[in-house]
Amino acid sequence: MVPVLAVFLALALGCKGDDDPDIDDVFNPDSKTTEDSKVGDTDEPGDDIIKEVEEDNAQPDDGTAEEDDGTVGDDDGAATEDDGKVAGDDGTEPGECEENADCDDNNPCTEDICTAEKTCQNTPIDSEEMVTCGVGKCLRKVKKCTNGVENECVPGTPAEKEQCDGTDDDCDGVTDPPDSVGCQVYYRDSDKDGFGDPNDSACLCGPTEEYPTREGGDCCDTDARTHPDVTDFFTEANACGSFDYNCDEEEQKQHTALLECIYHSETQCEMIPETGGWKETIPECGENGLFIQGCTVRFCTPEYPEPKKQGCN
Repeated sequence: MVPVLAVFLALALGCKGDDDPDIDDVFNPDSKTTEDSKVGDTDEPGDDIIKEVEEDNAQPDDGTAEEDDGTVGDDDGAATEDDGKVAGDDGTEPGECEENADCDDNNPCTEDICTAEKTCQNTPIDSEEMVTCGVGKCLRKVKKCTNGVENECVPGTPAEKEQCDGTDDDCDGVTDPPDSVGCQVYYRDSDKDGFGDPNDSACLCGPTEEYPTREGGDCCDTDARTHPDVTDFFTEANACGSFDYNCDEEEQKQHTALLECIYHSETQCEMIPETGGWKETIPECGENGLFIQGCTVRFCTPEYPEPKKQGCN
């Protein structure tokens, strides 16, 4: 607009008459007072020319207004459509994948793959992996997956009673427990002499470390010298304070008679009992007495006695 105005001003000033204002008067109205200003005219010199130029350059108002369609143009003038998607930090659009883990559909019976096109592919599979459930005779096995569907494993039906058959019949996780059908009595053998305590037993399908023997009758299961097969005699009580070592409920003495020497002739003297005997009294189990081993041949009298403890079993 300014260059056009300058041209018109130059033309107007070039055609100035004697009564026309100087160029200085136009741009510096205070430098000269015209006759019109004296009578109260407020128009400055050159205002008519400026107004005329402005009117010539003003665009006509045809009553129309530019319509705003509310769209924002791109550099090429085309409107950009907002699809509501926000690009990720890695430049991928929502729904795309970068690795197989991104495609996990929480179904163990599908193969989850992120394809080269960055789309998820979940393919149903038939798995050779076996799944087990139940125990003992209730144990069952099924394939984990069939055509993308996870199979259900259903245990078998337990038996009402356990049998001595080496199997967990009632499916409780215990094979052949005590009191199973067909069990036998086993005894605790604390002293490990092969005979168990008759007061501590269990009906089992077989021997255990706790109940190893089927032979009972041990009357003192804390002393291996005491059991029904004992034939030896002992001069001291067993660990249970008894001399009943053979568990027959009696304390049997080893020597039960006094020695007798019976004269028959100068060459013959009979000794009763033949194993020797006590001189005067028969001591109790574990007590001392005078024991005679034999008789003299010439006089048939008892030999010199020796102190001895009575043995029992």
